[in-house]
Amino acid sequence: MQTKLGMISRKAPNRTFRALQFAFGTSLIMAGLDKYFHVLTDWDQYLCPIAVRALGNHLHLFMSAVGIGEICLGIGLTFKPRAFNYLTSAWLFLIIVNLLLSESFFDIALQDFVLALTSAALGPLSQALSKTRPLPAVGIHAQPSIRSRRFLKSS
Repeated sequence: MQTKLGMISRKAPNRTFRALQFAFGTSLIMAGLDKYFHVLTDWDQYLCPIAVRALGNHLHLFMSAVGIGEICLGIGLTFKPRAFNYLTSAWLFLIIVNLLLSESFFDIALQDFVLALTSAALGPLSQALSKTRPLPAVGIHAQPSIRSRRFLKSS
């Protein structure tokens, strides 16, 4: 890929992926921890009426379990991004369904939709980056391949 300044580093896609992986992982862990401490917000308010009726007085216990799930996703995303990007995307789609059923948090549902699509897109990117290998050395210091050695001997 050419730019006006020359070649773009082959490390740029990997750095971009790692930055997004870090952002997703830490935000999931922080949100999961806040499900216990309620510093950022009262997370129980985001549950849809169907869930509130089904859970009764166990809203905080349920949100604590959700927090454990988010912490696990954040840790998993750090160590196994190929699998956990898709799980994170599915998790966010479940949150979107809950928010749409609550009929009052459409703006947050839209933000989570963008996050879910981004997480889903990071899955194939992590697979592609894990399959890339450095190109063989080229130039005067490169070792000739077996085929070229055979060609040179037969000439």
